[in-house]
Amino acid sequence: MLLAVAIFWIAFLAAGFPRGIDILGLSLVPAGGRDYFLAVEWTLVYEMSYYVLLAVLAFAGLRRPTSWFAIAWMAVIFGAVITTGVVYDDTVPLASELAVQAINLPFLNRTPAFGGRPASLFAAWSLASGDPRDPCCCVFSAGRCTILPAALLVAAAIRAPKSAPVTVIGRFGERLGDAGYMLYLCDMPLMTLLSGMVPARSPSLALWLGGVSASGAISLLLARADLSMHRWSKRRIAVAPAHRIRVIAVSFVAAFIGVAAYAEVHTRAQRAAYSHAMGILTSAEPSTSPSVLAEVDAIQRLPDGRLVVRGYAIDLDKPNLTSHAAVTQRGRIISMERSRRIRPGQAKIWSRPDLANVRFGFVLMVPKGVECSSGKLDVRVAL
Repeated sequence: MLLAVAIFWIAFLAAGFPRGIDILGLSLVPAGGRDYFLAVEWTLVYEMSYYVLLAVLAFAGLRRPTSWFAIAWMAVIFGAVITTGVVYDDTVPLASELAVQAINLPFLNRTPAFGGRPASLFAAWSLASGDPRDPCCCVFSAGRCTILPAALLVAAAIRAPKSAPVTVIGRFGERLGDAGYMLYLCDMPLMTLLSGMVPARSPSLALWLGGVSASGAISLLLARADLSMHRWSKRRIAVAPAHRIRVIAVSFVAAFIGVAAYAEVHTRAQRAAYSHAMGILTSAEPSTSPSVLAEVDAIQRLPDGRLVVRGYAIDLDKPNLTSHAAVTQRGRIISMERSRRIRPGQAKIWSRPDLANVRFGFVLMVPKGVECSSGKLDVRVAL
């Protein structure tokens, strides 16, 4: 993952779209909404949390009853659904919110020494949970249409014997399979990079085909490095003394828990600031100050019809104020984000090198379904 982040950080910089890196996002700790550089790290957050939890159980001498732990966890998820009527599927939860997320179910199905029984239990529970014709039966619809197929597919892939490819297509497919992880990491940032470089009127299908082809080619090139690093790590672990492995593992788990605790406090403070800013943006009368500089300096329509609005806002006297930007229509917020982008070029224009690393730039995505005929779109910023 770090290899992909480094490559695309350089690519975005070279293309004139410099981006910052969220360190908490790189940690793969459940830390709420982060600026995930590759846009897919949230799935790795769930996977990393699952393996850290297995390590904690192993350290506690509870390796054998992990299957019963998986059942208990499933019961917590199902209990949350039954009591609230909501299937929790937050892609960026905090550690305290992770336990009830239905996205955990495919991982629980992979619990060692338990085979496919969790998936079987979940299938039976889903089929008995309600009338499939009832659109209000959220448990059934979510289980049958999304989570259940994913859990069963993962179980089948793990338990099925691997067959050696005998044709050219089969061998190419195996190579593409080996490159699957890099393809997964490269697809979204490459699409974002291409959409920012091609003309706005480029055909969406051509952009999509170009992005898919480029992602496949790049992933095949990077797969060798990825597999080499994986094999090197396995060799190092195999020959390392047991006590060193134990110290590294315990240190990693401790750091993981420590970062999660910090993120719990930090992210909840950010959420409170976001809610406060939302109230200001929807109800307060606009005001300004001589020390406040703000501008929307780029508007781009993506091939899929969405609008990308880029700009900045900063109080030069108080540059470290947190800011939130929003696109509003008739008093209703269409899109809102905290300012996350650094604008070193703008800081240079102002002869303020101290602002080079201050995050005062924003990027807002306006959904394609928003009709301008319903009212003008305003960009507002709360400092």
